[in-house]
Amino acid sequence: FFSSRRRHTRYISVTAVQTCALPISPKVTSTVVRITPRAAPSPPAEPKAMEAVVRAAFGQRRKMLRSALKALGVDTAALIAAAGIEPTARAEELSIEEFGKLARAYAALG
Repeated sequence: FFSSRRRHTRYISVTAVQTCALPISPKVTSTVVRITPRAAPSPPAEPKAMEAVVRAAFGQRRKMLRSALKALGVDTAALIAAAGIEPTARAEELSIEEFGKLARAYAALG
């Protein structure tokens, strides 16, 4: 899922942690992560446009973008085409960069 923090930082998986290394053995795999700040937010997009696009995309579970983005009140087909994204894609399949493309296209249409 998209997070504002991920636009400003880079996350790199360093190593997996063995469950026996922890005082209480969890039933999930743990990972050590290195977080480094980015010089500039990635992807470059207006924060309000990015937030609106992400909210609309994830607003309804398991919907294709062409249906989910109707909540933005713009021509969904034009928005998705301008961003160069498949209209049958789902929000959970998109990268942060693709959300940036959608946000920039939304700002340009709005």
